[in-house]
Amino acid sequence: MPFLKNRPISAELADELRYAPEGNLKGYARSDEAIALVRLLAQTNPRVPQVATETSRTNKPRKLEPNFHRAIGAFLASLLLARTDEEAGGWLRMSLDKKKFKSPAPVSYRMFMALRSAWLNARLIEQHKGYPGSLKFGSPGPANGMMTRFRATVALLKLCERHGVQPADVSQHFHLEFEMPQEVLQLTRPSRPTPDTPASRQLRDQVNELNAFFAKHSLEGATHIGWVRKFHRADSLPYAWNKGGRLYSQPPLPATNYQQMKQGERLALRLNGQPVAEIDISASYLTLFYAWHEQEIDAATAYSNIIGPDEKHRAIVKIWINNSFGNSGLLTKWSPGIKADFARRYRDRGWTIDARLFPVRLVREKTLERHPLLAQWGKPNAGRPQSYADLMFRESEIIISTMLRLAREHGIPA
Repeated sequence: MPFLKNRPISAELADELRYAPEGNLKGYARSDEAIALVRLLAQTNPRVPQVATETSRTNKPRKLEPNFHRAIGAFLASLLLARTDEEAGGWLRMSLDKKKFKSPAPVSYRMFMALRSAWLNARLIEQHKGYPGSLKFGSPGPANGMMTRFRATVALLKLCERHGVQPADVSQHFHLEFEMPQEVLQLTRPSRPTPDTPASRQLRDQVNELNAFFAKHSLEGATHIGWVRKFHRADSLPYAWNKGGRLYSQPPLPATNYQQMKQGERLALRLNGQPVAEIDISASYLTLFYAWHEQEIDAATAYSNIIGPDEKHRAIVKIWINNSFGNSGLLTKWSPGIKADFARRYRDRGWTIDARLFPVRLVREKTLERHPLLAQWGKPNAGRPQSYADLMFRESEIIISTMLRLAREHGIPA
């Protein structure tokens, strides 16, 4: 069980805390709803002066009122933005080092600490205290210590909702300034600090090259400040860097993150003022699985006419195959999560998975008739993919090498 400064915590919480996004306190309220909300929070949760001399002058609290409002808006913007990051569980990390709050920082240390005390007392935020550590010179990984983590409570979220401000719409209500994570090469599931090795430096250099190249171009219709590359299954060191490896656009804000948009929304984006083109790699994992067994597949028809002729039938087969690849063996039941994901993905078409009409047993039998090779999934087979992370890595290598070639040889951002 992981520990947080000698306190046991769950593995899930440890992952959330490790990859909590960092707040920069540079945001501020800009919509009428957000400005009114900030004003209400200032009135109902006044700051507690940090030193006695601050209250010695009667005009001091009023003089500092704009600064207090700015601190509220900045902190609230970061908290709501963090709530859109499902992987981090809504947690936000912040350094409480006084040096981080010195001018030109928009929020002073004293003002923030007073705000933190007031909101903790009002149970508007929850907190995991950090602890000091030292970052070795030249080390690309996280510090040995840990920044303090904050998360908006349900009470604060409900208050925001009553005033028309919700996490999904945070960019409409607040001016936001985003910053890239300190580490662009991350180990997760389970999470651990990134080791500094020749292999990790080479991978990091590739991500930094892509980020530097894309920064020279403009993207309209989405917010993208760079990518981080995440690897999985880092159960022990040394790590082979061959599990996972996808690029994740930053910031992970659902409303403006191009990776989380629907296809129609992505096709409306503009790169350097020009329409974008989208390449869809059909049946990617299935194609890679076949290739690992030195066989070919017609990706265009891989899911078609297996349980029926319609597009819905194709979608059901596809989600069964993809979720089987996400498991240690072939899928044996429709879990509530899978059915909910299917309904959410095809909400516009009104599709759902009715287990009575499409039992897993039927889908499995029919799919194996078309793809008998799938019966090998989950069975020990040296040199062949053993998990989703193996397939994801090979896919990520194809995508990233293509992006680098487009940039280096053709000057094309992707």
